[in-house]
Amino acid sequence: MKMSKALLLSTFLSVAALAAKAQVHFGIKGGFTESYITNADDGRFTGFGGIFVNANLGYGWHIQPEVLYSGAGAVYSANGYYYNPNNPYNTTVSLGYVQIPVMIQYRFGPVFYLEFGPQLGILTNASYVSDGERTSATSDYKATDFGVNFGMGIRLGPVVSLYGRYDLGLTSIYTDNSYSDYNRMFQFGIGFTFPNGNGGGGHRGYYR
Repeated sequence: MKMSKALLLSTFLSVAALAAKAQVHFGIKGGFTESYITNADDGRFTGFGGIFVNANLGYGWHIQPEVLYSGAGAVYSANGYYYNPNNPYNTTVSLGYVQIPVMIQYRFGPVFYLEFGPQLGILTNASYVSDGERTSATSDYKATDFGVNFGMGIRLGPVVSLYGRYDLGLTSIYTDNSYSDYNRMFQFGIGFTFPNGNGGGGHRGYYR
């Protein structure tokens, strides 16, 4: 766990250092997460938030490392044959991750962009919730999760942006290798970019 955190922090700082000569901006973001686990009966609604560094690589290309905290998990039916979302004995798997995505973005002009990139998640907490009782589930879930993200966004100016992203988990989340299920997440959020005086001519092109 400690090695993973150190490696991710080192990677994040290295990317930021390599982009130091590029046009760099810092920002914060947050929003809602709709998470699922493959073979679960229903999803879980939670949230996320964190920081990012966006570096302009030229010709419309940007790289954006991020450090986020996001809830995850899903809901399993108390009855294996019929799912009743109002049944208090359903089991909610409540997971939390520190997520480190490194997104590659392409901007089609100053407003619309597409993005994709890998993501490493570090598990911070895991529990089962049923009938109002919470029990620890940390030993059932792997300490790290690897996936790839795809998304798109619109920029409402040089500061505010809105985006949606899909996280496709590629590694099984269970410590028991006899089972294989994967995280799936939709994230919808808002970002705020802080102008830093290196905009290359003010707000021209929204820091394209």
